[in-house]
Amino acid sequence: MGPDSAISDLYFDLVAKSVTNAFYQEDYWLTLPAGSSQYAEILADVVGEFKDHPDFERSMMLAVMTPDRLKGYMTMMGRPCHTMGSIGAVQNVRDLLMSIIRDEIPGDFIETGVWRGGLCILAKAAFTAYGQPDRKVFIADSFQGLPEPDRNESLDDAIAYSMARKLNFLAVKRSYVEGLFRQYNLMDDRVHFLEGWFKDTLPNAPIERLAILRLDGDWYESTRDSLVNLYEKISPGGYVIIDDYGLPVGCRRAVDEYREKHGIEEPIQWVDEAVVFWRKKSVRSTRSPASPRAEGP
Repeated sequence: MGPDSAISDLYFDLVAKSVTNAFYQEDYWLTLPAGSSQYAEILADVVGEFKDHPDFERSMMLAVMTPDRLKGYMTMMGRPCHTMGSIGAVQNVRDLLMSIIRDEIPGDFIETGVWRGGLCILAKAAFTAYGQPDRKVFIADSFQGLPEPDRNESLDDAIAYSMARKLNFLAVKRSYVEGLFRQYNLMDDRVHFLEGWFKDTLPNAPIERLAILRLDGDWYESTRDSLVNLYEKISPGGYVIIDDYGLPVGCRRAVDEYREKHGIEEPIQWVDEAVVFWRKKSVRSTRSPASPRAEGP
């Protein structure tokens, strides 16, 4: 497994705490509208935009979204951290990185949809700390925010896009993510940026084998494009993590359709209310990764 020292463990733990902003008890927040009334206005605008759609009354997104929930979501995005992942989601990535290193599963790490890049930084830190110089980290993102979904393909995705567009907090420039890698002293020729929409960048991405595929594209089409182009590159014993499976967007449908079409029977394991993962068949592990579990919705 490479250098397995207390210093490596401490370094890896330090990076994990840094990308989640766990060092500080007090947070500062980006400037957001103070009252829920402004978020109510945003939701009212969205309702007006989509009320004539034939599936409007069946929208799961509108069924669960309230002004306070929308405000809470945007406040969370304003935190000075480098990943939006929950504590459980970050721990899951840590566990699976250690698992593929321990079990010598060949391949690289990719995240499709990276925001500020914190989990990609965590992957690169693991490969650096534990003597994995040949493993690459691929960072796939438009760096323009989420693509506009087809409302006839997934109404919930289109509604979520409309809300996110009005607040414009998802677009993070590539230069910002590159700068974070440099601040962590982790930028080298094993870090590869795939800039653009997944449908354009993933089919010809220079990826041979993956040990971990982490999907965070939210929408039906983005998730489908990631699975179609990358799943077969996962080594036996590698992992796929789906960040948005439990959310009321099209991600879950894309995953379920792909698994059914390709006869994927590996059990889905829940990390938190949104994130799931499974291990691709199959190698005998020395132990199971100790990620937190939650009951799925």
